[in-house]
Amino acid sequence: MSRATETLAEREVLWQPRLRAVSLVCELDIPENEVRTTLWHLGELYAKVYERERHLRLLNRLSACVVVGLAGIGAVEYQQGAFWPAVSDQMDMQLNNDDKKLLGEAFRHGLDRFGLARFTNFSRINVDEILMHSGIPLFCLGDFLNALLRQQALDPDVLTPEEFMEWATGPGRESRLHALDKPVQRLLWHGGVYVEDLVDRCLELVDRLREPAFVNDGLQLPDSLVAKALDLAKSGLLNLSSARETGAGLGTRPRLLLEPYGRGLMAWLPPIPDAPLGQVEWDLVIGGQPQTVRSRSVLPAARDTAPAVSVPLPRPVREVEVDLREFDLSLALPVVDAEDPLMVFTDEGRRIPASASLPPTSVWLMHPRGEDSDGPDPVEFSGSPVHEDEPAAPYGWAGWRLRRVNLADVARIRLRDKPWRNVEGGRRPQLDLTSPVRHVRSRLDSPVWTEAPNLILPADPGTTTGWTIRIRRPGSPQALSVQDIEVSEDTRIDPWQGVKRPLVGAYEIAVRGPLGRGISQRFEFAEGFAASWTPEWRELGYGGLQACSVGATAADPELHLNPAVVRLAPEQASADFIVAAHGEEYALRVTPPHLAVQHGGTGARAEWALRPLRLDTEAVGEGHLMVLLPGNVRADLVVFNGAEQAQRIPASGASRPGTARFELARVAETVQALGTAELKVDLHGLLFPVAKCVPRSLAKGVRIDDSGCLVVAGATAAEGLTAGIYRGLAPWQEPYVTAVHGDLRSSPLPDSVTAAGDLVVHLRIDDPWVPQDWPRWPEPTNTFLIRDRPWRATDGGDSDEVALSRYLAGAGPLPMSSGATRLAFNLYDRADDLKALGAHGDLRAVAAKLITAEPTTALQSILEGRPAPATTVAPLIHAGFAALPPRRYLTDDDEVSLWVINPLAAVLASAHQLDDIIVRSPLHERLLTVCGAELFDLLLIGDPDPHARIGSFDASAELLAQMDSDSLDALWAATPVVPGALLDCDERISAARELFDARLRPGIVSLAAATERHLRLLVPVIENAGGAELAQAVRARDQGPGWRSLPALSIALCLASRLAARGYEHLATLMPQLTEAHARLARHSPQLTTIDVVLAELLVTGSQL
Repeated sequence: MSRATETLAEREVLWQPRLRAVSLVCELDIPENEVRTTLWHLGELYAKVYERERHLRLLNRLSACVVVGLAGIGAVEYQQGAFWPAVSDQMDMQLNNDDKKLLGEAFRHGLDRFGLARFTNFSRINVDEILMHSGIPLFCLGDFLNALLRQQALDPDVLTPEEFMEWATGPGRESRLHALDKPVQRLLWHGGVYVEDLVDRCLELVDRLREPAFVNDGLQLPDSLVAKALDLAKSGLLNLSSARETGAGLGTRPRLLLEPYGRGLMAWLPPIPDAPLGQVEWDLVIGGQPQTVRSRSVLPAARDTAPAVSVPLPRPVREVEVDLREFDLSLALPVVDAEDPLMVFTDEGRRIPASASLPPTSVWLMHPRGEDSDGPDPVEFSGSPVHEDEPAAPYGWAGWRLRRVNLADVARIRLRDKPWRNVEGGRRPQLDLTSPVRHVRSRLDSPVWTEAPNLILPADPGTTTGWTIRIRRPGSPQALSVQDIEVSEDTRIDPWQGVKRPLVGAYEIAVRGPLGRGISQRFEFAEGFAASWTPEWRELGYGGLQACSVGATAADPELHLNPAVVRLAPEQASADFIVAAHGEEYALRVTPPHLAVQHGGTGARAEWALRPLRLDTEAVGEGHLMVLLPGNVRADLVVFNGAEQAQRIPASGASRPGTARFELARVAETVQALGTAELKVDLHGLLFPVAKCVPRSLAKGVRIDDSGCLVVAGATAAEGLTAGIYRGLAPWQEPYVTAVHGDLRSSPLPDSVTAAGDLVVHLRIDDPWVPQDWPRWPEPTNTFLIRDRPWRATDGGDSDEVALSRYLAGAGPLPMSSGATRLAFNLYDRADDLKALGAHGDLRAVAAKLITAEPTTALQSILEGRPAPATTVAPLIHAGFAALPPRRYLTDDDEVSLWVINPLAAVLASAHQLDDIIVRSPLHERLLTVCGAELFDLLLIGDPDPHARIGSFDASAELLAQMDSDSLDALWAATPVVPGALLDCDERISAARELFDARLRPGIVSLAAATERHLRLLVPVIENAGGAELAQAVRARDQGPGWRSLPALSIALCLASRLAARGYEHLATLMPQLTEAHARLARHSPQLTTIDVVLAELLVTGSQL
């Protein structure tokens, strides 16, 4: 027997059982010299055989050597696309295509023989699957680790592998991996659970590289990879200098959360510890619409935890941008991917990223119904799913389905014709968990366990599997305990050996074995803690919750408690305790079971109320009531007229355990007939009030008396009656909020209110236990005007604000300043309201003049103030910004940020660099996401718009115009429900619908009459200045006379404006004459105007390249 045959035979016997115990070949961590000599000996034997079948028999007989040799050489020798030359060199022979094909076949045979992971969707079948098993080639390691480090530095909390994978492989994010070599890109895109596990280990690797003394215990990464990482770190090639920034110091991060039986799909914003006065402000952009959400502690101290808040998503959106003011926290939450809109949530309501595999358990599926609601199921299952429940879709998500499905016997699922998502049923370690202790949460709203679980380590028949168990504090590089164990059968162990007891606080346990089969979970413990309370269940009344006493005890003498007893007042739902052991303190919040009520299903935020709600009789049929119950008991909702029962309804079937859901539409007719009614929940004969229904009108009028107090007329004194006083000559200011006392008078108002001129007063009933934000401007109901009030300047006001208010009062000149420009958008939006109050001048023209004077300030104010995009379109157009010259106004970072909140302002700010945009830059990536990748690139290279006719009013629009409003509403309800990119066909159709609905408004009727004349003027000038293709973009929408040509006029005005911005003399003179017409069109169709300005800029830029 030759030396080559003997060596390979020995290695075959040694490696075969080891291969059966791993997922990827790289996990064997075979030394480089053995990899090289294995290929050398294979080449020696291969060269002695001359027939294909004998070659294949040789390779298949040495399957372990083939897979180890090929994958191993890929790990150490791959460089810049070259793989086979390294194999040829190591085998000491010139490989032709037939040889490469044979080696590829033998490699795949070995994968199947040893049960290794398969990756079958590659075009280069003889290379790519081999490199997947190489893991991360050493040549690529530096770029990959630096990508992890960059994300760690930006992350608001501890970066998890799931979060990195979501960032790297989410829809529209292909460019984020452009700096990585193709094998690593493929590994991240197609590696599934195996790469998640690998990323987890590499994240811990970079954490340990930051430490003064590197420790390799428990990493379970190849020694060659760890050695390469150490060399890179010592050479300064890894960006380890900055410590991880943890933003707000969150224990968790904002995320999507599904309440299937309650508020639906929400953006969950975590509690923020040690917030000043227990208050924080979140800035959200939900589907392009900015929104500010305040979180306040009910009884704030100097520093307290601002509670978690949840914001329902009112409709399908592509993403939610989240910023926490005054903290270094900003991130995007992907929601609906237009390319694959299937969303999957755990049974607890947490989103499972699209890049992750699905568990073989019960999950929630949320997806569009499909074009034919009575047709086949749009979700395809490979296997036998068990359909467990299907409640109604959340409010605002018409056309979607929400259902609970058990995937225990399912191999994979997908939306029809979309990519498959695998259900990974491989045997993983299992923690033998008890349930978390009921009614106890951490201060970060996480569940708490009082008993530490055992761990069950699995093993496949006939194999020995190695496992490493590591326990540490989350985010800490120091392990509290590391155990290495090999098992040949399922084995139960205590993983907490070596960890100080009792367990107190947060712990992370990672169990690592074959890639894709490990687990990493975080738990919060208070081992030995117990709580009790009296009464066992707190009743709800008009004064709040029943008073309660909460006590805590410790079963372990090493566990210290403070305090031992807390007494809860009616407005307090929870008691706070501090537990401590071996130098660690941990805050717990105990919430005794109690009755609470929530009004949901209206699209607005809905929080649990600790006393009965006040509902408007006129709108009582909107949404539903959720009632928190003392366990699974029968509950009825009873309508009372005084002491008499008027109606009784049972709870609906769709609610989570311990709650009852009542659809208010079922009692609306009764309540509205009564006018005033009381709603009580009946629990086995015990009645508790949950809502009082009263007419919406709170008063007949308001005035300010001689002592400067607000006096409410025609009202009944009510607890919580509050007035928000808006200043008519300073509409940009927050309302002054004052309580209305039992005598229907407020306390004396300050000079800043009484001397502010005409006032707008809005009345409402406030619940101090469920604080609500005041609107920027009130709705008409319960809103009153106080006219003919004097205006005078008061001390302490902002000089620009005072000067503009003076102008509006007719007492001074228009201030031309940056400060006044920042107020102009609010002034434009409130123009009609302020005119009714007698404000001085043409306010829209005034606001436009201020915006025109300071372009940079105007754009910066949009970025900082985040007004709703629709409210800024007409002011920008009226100010002539559609023809704003393409030059720099903002920083690069600000331009990128502006695309998130206001695409119209963003395209004007970034137009200066679109003709030379840096591919894969943050701006380019954002533009691809907002506009749509394919169409953006197509237009920017000068190709015509392939969807130029979309959004035009053709003959079908005439038929729609003849339909009644109910039929139209039914038709619109059947339109696509998946949000797309700005320039997608569906978004253009939606924007055109906005203009179609406005076609009969007086301002649009007069504009439609002049449309033909405007187009005759504009089209030849556009063609002369920009070419025939630009003119064709207008002609494609010109479908007839009158209002049917309005879409053509919209794109014509935008094209002409962007050409004028580039200095075409005739257009630069002409467009100011059409500004008022363009602004009028923008006021009635801001969505179409936004799309057309962006489209026009891309078409003009492309035509000039």
